[in-house]
Amino acid sequence: MKFGKQLLLIFIAATAAPLLVLWFSLGEMMYKKEVADVSAKQLLIARNLGSALQRYHADVKSGFEIVSKNLVADSGIKNVNNFIASLNFRHFCVANIQSGRVVAQAAPKTTPCPEQIPAERMAFFKALANDTEPVFSPVLAGPENQPLIYVLQKFGNKLAIAAVSTNYIAELGKAVTFGQNGHAAIVDQGGNILAHPNSKWVATRKNISGISVVKSMMAGQTGVTTFFSPALEAEVIAGFTSVSGTGWGVMVPQPTSELQLAAKAAHNAIFPIIAICIVLAGLLALLIARRVMKPLNSMIKLSEAVDQGDRHPKPDVDDSWHVPHEFKDVQKRFNAMAKAVSKYQDNQQKDRQAAETDRKNKAEYFANLAHELKTPLNSILGFSGVLRQAAPGSLEPHEKSEFLGHIEKSAGHLLLFVNDLLDLNRLEMGAHKISEQEFRLIDPIRFCETMLRKQIDNKKISVVIDCEDKNLRLFADERSINQILINLVGNAVRYSFDEGEIKISTRLLAGGDLQIKVLDHGIGIPKDDLEVILLPFKRANDPHLAEIHGTGLGLSIVSKLARLHNFTFTIESVHGFSTTARLVIPKERIMGNPANTEVA
Repeated sequence: MKFGKQLLLIFIAATAAPLLVLWFSLGEMMYKKEVADVSAKQLLIARNLGSALQRYHADVKSGFEIVSKNLVADSGIKNVNNFIASLNFRHFCVANIQSGRVVAQAAPKTTPCPEQIPAERMAFFKALANDTEPVFSPVLAGPENQPLIYVLQKFGNKLAIAAVSTNYIAELGKAVTFGQNGHAAIVDQGGNILAHPNSKWVATRKNISGISVVKSMMAGQTGVTTFFSPALEAEVIAGFTSVSGTGWGVMVPQPTSELQLAAKAAHNAIFPIIAICIVLAGLLALLIARRVMKPLNSMIKLSEAVDQGDRHPKPDVDDSWHVPHEFKDVQKRFNAMAKAVSKYQDNQQKDRQAAETDRKNKAEYFANLAHELKTPLNSILGFSGVLRQAAPGSLEPHEKSEFLGHIEKSAGHLLLFVNDLLDLNRLEMGAHKISEQEFRLIDPIRFCETMLRKQIDNKKISVVIDCEDKNLRLFADERSINQILINLVGNAVRYSFDEGEIKISTRLLAGGDLQIKVLDHGIGIPKDDLEVILLPFKRANDPHLAEIHGTGLGLSIVSKLARLHNFTFTIESVHGFSTTARLVIPKERIMGNPANTEVA
């Protein structure tokens, strides 16, 4: 067999064998990948649905408590029908717990309460309800045989009953569709259908508690499993979860046959690529054979010439052969690869440095956190240990009072730190709630002074309040203004000298904005630390600070609150002399300004 044919067969075999082996093995791999991808997606959807149901359950529970307590107390509620409709309540009824007669109700005209609760239904309600908190019933048949959930609570000799339509839950389940038969199913605490593509199952409240995945949901479990679906009459894979605090369950199933079809389609799509690779390998073998055979033929001719006695044969040499284009291409590709490797190594180094920086930041964060927790806890443990181990009568009353004072002070510091930490976490997570309303600016200032009065008196500090207009009113979140002022004035008190003075002033700037200024004549802040102190757990680099308790969170909270409300917060200081904190509130927040009628 000639060399060209041998090379062709070798190239085809060397290319085809591993590609075909890989192709056959890819089928199972692709199916597993489909399963993994779908499992993650289904579990995410199930958890999101669970979270939505948990929020809805909490809203319904809160709404029930508000309306039922007012009905029992015979208090009126404005716009109650709109409120009922917004949470899918059908009606609210208050019945005599002995007779079952309805004595009060809140309901639209189209869905009123019955005059008398049927005895059998009333007995069921009384057995299920308690007098401590609202209880949700399983889904039951309503007056028109429609699926309803009843919320119940006892109030003495009265029973509050609210009927809730499952339409919202059903619509929530219908919104989830994927593939040909992928869907969502929601069950109550008894395994009865609340939402399902099969509307007949929803209408008849079909119980599917015998299915393994439903048993897992009712047991409060979360995960991914496969089971035989009676609805689809096929094996399905489903992500499932339980809805915390409700007993409800959510699952998102899809037939495994759809996953197999998707994996098979992707698998088959690879085969033409493999065939093309084999053909290209054959063509490449022919090209290489021609390239290789040309110099070989020249050498054969040369050897034949020598064998025939030619003492000075002339070789047939192709000058371009010495530097083939392929070699140039290989060199270019190698250079490109070297650059890519170098770039990859640089990126790896940067990633390692970033990871190391992140690790150090986390270590520093937790070290600060541990220190702030450990110091007051050690103080509490130490002084409480002395009090516990002291023999009766060995400590004077003033000594006991002093030790208890230390314990109280440490506990207060620990509580302040935990509250600051929670506030900072809510701000960083974007979970800080804002409730805007109209209020007088002087009220938060007076509130701040009252809250800090003990610290102010302990240091004999004089607080001067200079308000340009004491009747000036703002439209903003009063709680956030309180928190900002308490942190700023609290810092001013903490870092002021004894018998010093703190001035809180407000005035309107030339552009109409409102400026709140807190000035103290304390230890001040080094210029290089003015930006650092706005970070969590960061304090100024001053040896005097070691003797002053502080969490290092206050200014960080103020800075984040200011950004959240579109306020401008700045801080200036002369080290060793004074510190001035300024908060500028936009003019749109000032009530009574003709330009602010929309805000008002």
